[in-house]
Amino acid sequence: CCTCSREHNMADSSSAATDPKVKLIATAAAVVGLGVLVYYLTKTSKSKSGSTTPVVSDKKTLASDVEAVDTKTPENGRASAVKSANEKKAAGNKAFSSKKFADAVKLYSEAIAAFPDSSGEDLAVYHTNRAAAQIHLNNYEQVISDCTTALNLKPSTKIKFKSYHRRAQAHENLKELRKALHDYMAVATLKKAQGADLDVKRVLLQISKNEAQERKKNRTPKLPANSMLLPFLDGFSKIHKEETSSTSELSQKIKENPQDGILYLRRARARMCKGEYENVFDDASKAKELLVASNAEQTHIIESCLLKATFHHLRDELDDAMEVLNFAQEIEPKNVDIYVKRGVIYLEQEKLDDAKREFDKAMGIDDKNPDVWYQQAQMFMLTAQVAQAATASRKSIDLGHSGYAPYLALARCQESPEKALEVLEEATNKFPKVTFIPVYKGQVYEQTGNIESANSAYVQANKMDKHNSMPLIHQGLLEFKKNNVNGAIEMLEKAVEVEPDCYPALQNLGNIAMNIQNFGRAEEWANKMIECARSASELETACQFKESCVIFAQLVSEGFTL
Repeated sequence: CCTCSREHNMADSSSAATDPKVKLIATAAAVVGLGVLVYYLTKTSKSKSGSTTPVVSDKKTLASDVEAVDTKTPENGRASAVKSANEKKAAGNKAFSSKKFADAVKLYSEAIAAFPDSSGEDLAVYHTNRAAAQIHLNNYEQVISDCTTALNLKPSTKIKFKSYHRRAQAHENLKELRKALHDYMAVATLKKAQGADLDVKRVLLQISKNEAQERKKNRTPKLPANSMLLPFLDGFSKIHKEETSSTSELSQKIKENPQDGILYLRRARARMCKGEYENVFDDASKAKELLVASNAEQTHIIESCLLKATFHHLRDELDDAMEVLNFAQEIEPKNVDIYVKRGVIYLEQEKLDDAKREFDKAMGIDDKNPDVWYQQAQMFMLTAQVAQAATASRKSIDLGHSGYAPYLALARCQESPEKALEVLEEATNKFPKVTFIPVYKGQVYEQTGNIESANSAYVQANKMDKHNSMPLIHQGLLEFKKNNVNGAIEMLEKAVEVEPDCYPALQNLGNIAMNIQNFGRAEEWANKMIECARSASELETACQFKESCVIFAQLVSEGFTL
């Protein structure tokens, strides 16, 4: 979730330039981020009959839409046939320009029938011209047939470009999106143009969205990797109350008193204290259910609601989280934490006006609450109000926020790397065991070009917490920046060993495999991304990446040079 990443994302992560030979990768970059390595979590149409407006069509009737044949002096014995064919084609072009598309189709068909050879550039031109006319008649199957025939004739690049493009349009109108994507990406290799990139992006987004929706239907909700989860939780000063009893002690008590909601709430607290996050949601849910049923003390019901909503959010169940918070708000309308958490959900959904409204309400109840100020700082950063974000972050610290997150936010707001490092040093003194602080320092050093200090910071962070993948990811990106591809892969694979479900590590491994044109390996990483994707946006991105890998591999096998 974007809020998971905001807590530890500072400016831009390390990036690597795309291999200049991989020209087509830039086509999909706007969609799947190919070649940009970051850790940041970061019209309907009838397909056959043509009675409704097509989704895609060349409705500009231009002379350039159809080709004129280069008529060199034909050999003896062929002159009459070639001349007749070219005359039919010329008449077809005239009909096309006059928007008489059915007449144009007829004339191009006559040109094809009259042409004496079964191969050659001229014949390919007749077929691509007829395809251009067929598009206007919504005869998409015929468009595909003509374009395929033209391509099989091995025409010039110019005719290939038009054939692939028209065939792609036809496939898209027939909802054959993967075939359309293939052809649009072929177009992008033949002629780099903004329009080609936009076509790829549009179809890729359609495919990935459909695929993600289908995959999400039967998926079990999951939490993000701890390297994403912990900074999110740290953004709140009071996630839960302390619990002195162990989970095993509380589990025994629950066996003896299975209808005691307080015991489930206490066990949820104990799990939070031990970092057993996978089981917190079930305990918080059961606690809420039993506490509400037994008309328990209001503060306990609210605590269970807040904890359950927090984990709904982490599982990317934002509507469910909001439902729980709305229920809690009816019980206790003046609870600041409810408004803060609703505001954070709105930030996740990029509903900034709604988020501001919630934070304003929270501020109106308690303007000394450090969580309100910290989350407002996040909102200010999203709206590029850097000065206000810095003020709010410092205010949160001064009001006693219990976490390191406000320091990281404040460091992001500094005008210079030197000032950012000063803030991070202040954070180190207060939180000497927090891994994310030296990771931030490493990023700052990278911005200044001090690669040695950056690497030292990442090594230090890794020593502090061997179970956190983030230092390893940044070490890998640093190696890639130094053109040490094997070293980068080694560090990123170590990150995956540490946290198998670490989406950023998998994504960066896929990016590197794509950059070196190892499309099979890139697809393997894409499949792992799909498996561990938690949010809808992560799943869509993973699906986009996989589709791109598959098409790239196909194009290479077909002889395209990327």
